[in-house]
Amino acid sequence: MTDRRKLTLSALLAAGLGGACVAPPADARPAIAATAGYRWHRVAGGGGMSLDYRIDGRTLHCRLRAPTHGWLALGFNRPGAGIVGANLLMFRVSAGGLAYGEDQHVVGLGDHRRDRDIGGRDHIDKLRGKRSGDITTVSFSYPLVTGDRRDLALRRGQRVELVLAYSVSDDFSHHSRSRTHHVVTLR
Repeated sequence: MTDRRKLTLSALLAAGLGGACVAPPADARPAIAATAGYRWHRVAGGGGMSLDYRIDGRTLHCRLRAPTHGWLALGFNRPGAGIVGANLLMFRVSAGGLAYGEDQHVVGLGDHRRDRDIGGRDHIDKLRGKRSGDITTVSFSYPLVTGDRRDLALRRGQRVELVLAYSVSDDFSHHSRSRTHHVVTLR
């Protein structure tokens, strides 16, 4: 994966984070801006959360934004399937802008596990994050087809159920403050 740096355990603890972190690359800009030449599509979630996305070849590029300093999540599933079985991408950003993400799978209500713990791989790439006032924003890239057996393969023109959620806590086991489901056609 690109743009990935490992931090020492003491740096992780000082930042209040556990597990491996993904730091913004050295050339990251403070703002997360749209990329020229590609059309962004917006999905407005509940409670002020939004997703902007675009498809570039075999890659999905996303920006999630929510009125929180807690975690943000984006899930993908078959229309009408709900949260169970969803591929779930969870993120948090430290006050200093250090972004952390986990590629997960929802195996049951309230039971989401890291893909790498259940035979899959982490596919989140080019992760960046920022906090501005009470708003947290993350941007990242994700392959449309991961190759993991539990992940829903995505393609342009496909109808999918998107799950947009956020919490007031950055602990991924903390329940969401807002969770909405949206059936959309990926464009």
